[in-house]
Amino acid sequence: MFKLKLFGFRLKEFIIQRGPVWMWDYLAPKENSAIKFAHQHINDEPKRELTSYRKTLEWNIAHFGQEINIRIRENRPLEIDKELKEKIALNTADCDLVLYRGVDKDVFDTMQENAKSFSGGYLFEKAFLHCSLVKGHEKSAQFHLRIYVPKGTPLIYLGNVNFEILYYGVVVQRGALLKIISNDDKYYNCRLLQTD
Repeated sequence: MFKLKLFGFRLKEFIIQRGPVWMWDYLAPKENSAIKFAHQHINDEPKRELTSYRKTLEWNIAHFGQEINIRIRENRPLEIDKELKEKIALNTADCDLVLYRGVDKDVFDTMQENAKSFSGGYLFEKAFLHCSLVKGHEKSAQFHLRIYVPKGTPLIYLGNVNFEILYYGVVVQRGALLKIISNDDKYYNCRLLQTD
């Protein structure tokens, strides 16, 4: 049994370090097991409401994610944005993940512009990374990212908090620095190096 586990660990390390990037997809859960995987390795199903008239932080980031990210990118965060950052910092993945993200051209260009201080092949997102745990369920957009996320990264699984369970939404902490490894027909293949 020990030899089998050791082989599995070495195979995973080979895929991440030396294998072709398309093999990263094998590290992501399939749709039929994604919810169980998220609950086991990220967090339990989040709640929608704290009281009958106050929603949870998870509901807020799921419901107002685009507006929150615009504020952060424009350097005008509100108190709730800081609370979200603190909330996400408390939760980490207990294993390596591969996430998928769709981004529009303006956001992609901004991420490239933000990464100019790094020498070539980087993206920097000041705001939160809204991603999908399942390939093909990310936002439909002009650019698609396949992101290798190491164990211990601060993030949260949104589940059905916003009645959008089929996105298999995961939000990664703001301030993500991504290294572009390669690109294929659909995806820019990136490795997450750090977050705030």
